[in-house]
Amino acid sequence: PSTLGKIELLRSQLTRAGLDVDIQVDGGIKADNVGEVAAAGANVIVS
Repeated sequence: PSTLGKIELLRSQLTRAGLDVDIQVDGGIKADNVGEVAAAGANVIVS
């Protein structure tokens, strides 16, 4: 699966479990893809 798909799956599982957990993404984050990464469920971005 793609990284975005993995983030979406993890966010979905965490939400269903009622867990409030940060998802951090590090590496390859640029202005042109940060929106997609955040929309997928990541809420901590390291550029």
